[in-house]
Amino acid sequence: MRKKTSIGMASLVAVSLTVAACGAGGSGDSGDGDGQVTLRVMSATVVESPEREAEEAQAEAFMAEHPNITIEFIGTPMNDLYTQLTTMATGGNVPDVFTNSPEFYAQANELGIVEPLDQLLGEDWVSGFQPETLEQARIDGDLQFAPFFTIPMALLYRSDLLEEAGLEPPTTWDEFREVAEELTVDENGDGTPDRYGFALVGSNDGSGGSRFIPIMRTFGAAELVESGDSWATQFGTPEATQAFELYGDLVDGGLVPPGPLQTSYGEAISHMANDTAAMMVTGSHSTGAIIDQNPDLEGNLAAVPLPTAPGQESSSSLGMLGFSVSSTSEHKEEAAEFLRFILNEENQVAWNEATGRMPARTDAAETVREDRPELAGFLDAAEHAFVMPQVPYYSNLQLIAAENYQSVITGEKTPEQAAADAAARAEQEIENS
Repeated sequence: MRKKTSIGMASLVAVSLTVAACGAGGSGDSGDGDGQVTLRVMSATVVESPEREAEEAQAEAFMAEHPNITIEFIGTPMNDLYTQLTTMATGGNVPDVFTNSPEFYAQANELGIVEPLDQLLGEDWVSGFQPETLEQARIDGDLQFAPFFTIPMALLYRSDLLEEAGLEPPTTWDEFREVAEELTVDENGDGTPDRYGFALVGSNDGSGGSRFIPIMRTFGAAELVESGDSWATQFGTPEATQAFELYGDLVDGGLVPPGPLQTSYGEAISHMANDTAAMMVTGSHSTGAIIDQNPDLEGNLAAVPLPTAPGQESSSSLGMLGFSVSSTSEHKEEAAEFLRFILNEENQVAWNEATGRMPARTDAAETVREDRPELAGFLDAAEHAFVMPQVPYYSNLQLIAAENYQSVITGEKTPEQAAADAAARAEQEIENS
């Protein structure tokens, strides 16, 4: 069983790691006179468990091999990351290494805070990434961040519960509703379910919005489509309306745990771990998080690509995060050495074993495919992943989606009104850009 670590909910948590036996030390970005260097690493995963334990272990191993370098983590929850980085960029205080993603890398590029990585990491070494990760990590040919992992979006479910109920994993949203109804049970007979069919991430944040957009695509509507030299949105279409309607129906039907507006990723994971929900839309990393909370669920989790509306295809976001090197860092070579270390095959496989997050390097991904067949559903979902548009306002589209599905859940807007509002605001983002 992996050791659990309690992590505070503060938006910015600094975690310093040192290896005293190796003599690691130093302070500040500039290093000191005896060659000691401190690398400040802003990470969105080091505030989670079991990711924190795995990430700290790799940093400790790196420092043991490089006694002149100290890794200082700046732990920042994903929902706060982009705001914090923008603030730091404005203040000229960007860390040496920071988490980056397809949702933010265009904005980071516009801010001028990214050091292109092809030559820094070495072109031969860069060629070891899976091609689909490199496709979503480049702008105008320049590698903006080193892909760290992917978490393909899929439908995660309790395989033991479906088997006991004689149910097959759903492939359509109609089948999904039926399965959710069957798995919503009131064993105590008090009128309140003891388990709900689906843990809906209904929070008003990027985590919730990043789940809604692939779901909307399974109905046949995309948040952005190319239109000549610009972009257009399909938020206002009847297909998008169906996606907003799905959220309202699930809540109105009593198929999701109480308080969906406050159910963010962490709460949904707890529902799965505590046996108060049977399914959720999420990435492969959730398997590690759930089992970390409830080891008895080992072997009882599986996944399939997202269900679809009639005549439509499944969709998935690749869910990729990576690390960029700051253009203002005084220690770019040391930062590159750190990235090459945590992304070697051994560490990528160990990261997957601890967290369920899929490797971005080809050699490690092949090892995981052979050794962990329970992750096959996520690998299948990855085949349906769409390439996120390279626009600096992409994270705003996720928030637009989140605000509007919340308005449907509360009854403030009809699904049609929510779709129309999301379309109008998306069109404004396109025009402003």
